[in-house]
Amino acid sequence: MQISWNGLGSFSIIGKPMQGDVTVVIDPYTEKAGQKFPKNITASIVVSSGATSNANGAKHVSGEEGVPPFLIEHAGEYEAKGVFVKGIRVQKQDKTEHTIYKITAEDMTVGCLGSLDRVLTDAEIEKLGSIDILILPIGGDTMLDTKQAVEVVQQVEPRVVIPAYGTSSIEAFCKELASPVEKQSKYKVVAGKLPQDEILIVDLT
Repeated sequence: MQISWNGLGSFSIIGKPMQGDVTVVIDPYTEKAGQKFPKNITASIVVSSGATSNANGAKHVSGEEGVPPFLIEHAGEYEAKGVFVKGIRVQKQDKTEHTIYKITAEDMTVGCLGSLDRVLTDAEIEKLGSIDILILPIGGDTMLDTKQAVEVVQQVEPRVVIPAYGTSSIEAFCKELASPVEKQSKYKVVAGKLPQDEILIVDLT
């Protein structure tokens, strides 16, 4: 599996669940979010956590092999090309509807919290289940602050954490969590090589 950052809270996950690569793009954004989405991003699956400019830019993602991407915007259980996606309906602090996701491919699970701005409830943790890699929104105000981000990591207990959004907040989070940090342009991993002894923070921003 390979994970790369597209800016803000958007990531591309490339896996080989069956034959050939399958790309999942998480939360593509529009210009109203404050920056342009990268050109030439393609996907088989697009996952959107909410109807905001930070996540509803699916129109900027092209399909693979001439087929439009399979768009997932709501809670439920989905399967496409050997990738399994579970959407869980939640609410942000202001009661805005939001969806968090569990993506399963190559015998690994990726948790995607979108721009969630609060810690998880016990029921939400149970629905997420075991998460190997957690994509975590950090930035305060409209998403998790440093203290909340650390608490969510303690709740979920992933093997790898990939922060999204604010760079200064990410630095504070890394210091607070006191885990090893690797700065990379792309994160590549196979199921048998996930860290076991301590949580690894992978900074792709």
